[in-house]
Amino acid sequence: MSENLKDRLVNLLAFTRFIGRRMGENRCLQVAGSLSFTTLLALVPFITIALAVLAPFDVFNSVANQFKSFLISNLVPDTASRVITVYMRQFTDNAERLTAVGIIVLAVTAIMMISTVDKAFSAIWQIRHQRPIWQKLMLYWTILTILPVVIGLVMTGVNDLFALMPDFKRSLNWLESLITWVLRTILAIASFSLLFHFAPNRQLPFKHSLIGGAFTGVAFELMRLGFHFYVKKMASYKLVYGAFASLPIFLAWLYLLWSLLLVGATITASLSYWRGQSWRLRQSPGRDLYESLRVLDKLHEAHQHAKALTTETLHRNLYLGLGDLMDLLAKMEAQGWVRRVSNSREWMLGQDLDQLTLLDLYRALIWDTRMLDPVLQRHDALAEALRLPVARLEAELGMPVSGILQDPHFLKRAAQAAAAVAAVEEAKAAEEEAAAEAETKEQQG
Repeated sequence: MSENLKDRLVNLLAFTRFIGRRMGENRCLQVAGSLSFTTLLALVPFITIALAVLAPFDVFNSVANQFKSFLISNLVPDTASRVITVYMRQFTDNAERLTAVGIIVLAVTAIMMISTVDKAFSAIWQIRHQRPIWQKLMLYWTILTILPVVIGLVMTGVNDLFALMPDFKRSLNWLESLITWVLRTILAIASFSLLFHFAPNRQLPFKHSLIGGAFTGVAFELMRLGFHFYVKKMASYKLVYGAFASLPIFLAWLYLLWSLLLVGATITASLSYWRGQSWRLRQSPGRDLYESLRVLDKLHEAHQHAKALTTETLHRNLYLGLGDLMDLLAKMEAQGWVRRVSNSREWMLGQDLDQLTLLDLYRALIWDTRMLDPVLQRHDALAEALRLPVARLEAELGMPVSGILQDPHFLKRAAQAAAAVAAVEEAKAAEEEAAAEAETKEQQG
């Protein structure tokens, strides 16, 4: 094995551990369990609302039937669908007779489920500022109405195509199954990609959304086949639960489905950390100060050319993960150091760097030395001992940021410092993992 390939595999393994750590921090498996029970309450209203939109139009009858068949065959395991489909059809067949109040109640129930997903995505993407309520309603209504139409139209088109060639269909049944499977996989990839791209209240590179969607879509198809085989060949639910076996099977499937969706979302959100191996750096106040100086340096260069920089440009130039970068920009915006350009994704300096000192950054991001003022005003020996070193610290940090950034050796020293911090943190992480593995072996022994 070449050294380059070995390094890539080591980096991939470390990045996988980073994704696993983020999943643990965001409690993805616990959220998946919560969403499984929420789906039990909201799945029927979701389908009913989607079909109620199509019900008044006769031209969409076949589209609605195809969407219903697609949803049942993909989201409900065969064993559970025998019972659940009966109740779903009883509700959806009454869609035409729903009153305005009934539609509103069902819509609220369905939106509650999607709102829970929105909160989970906000945690995964480290989003602090939520969308306005009207934007959420527009997004959710689009999901409730457009998705069923697209799925129904695609599946109707496939059936119409094979209906025009009955002899071909009889002779090549395997080809119909293959095309249906390929289209189903493409639909899953497209749906997950669009969900990961538009659902978070954050601008993402579409390449990241497509990678996450492709992983989730292919894994969904493999998981569906594996779960079908398990239920058919190996499961013993019927022996334990008897006639009620459909419910635990359906719950288990929903849990797997939501777990996969949140795993795919975490992978998509973590891809911005791959470039420059920024996943190796742990978040800390000291790192925030260092990265804020780098951000100010880039914005200062752009300011000299009368330009503003987008979040994506800063992400590419600084090799920072989007979540960490947006958190840092929010802190800097709150202090007035940077500002948005007309509520867009572009950023520019918000303060003259000759007036901004390193002490200002230190106080805002690490430790506000002014908190000691009440203590230093005392006249005891301890206050006297603290007064001089605090005064020296403030004097040393009183230099303007512009002077630091104009130092020709600043970037070189900053890069060396960053590399040293990364090495120390990587060694610390390796020690923690080794200690955890040793503790696990000791407990097993």
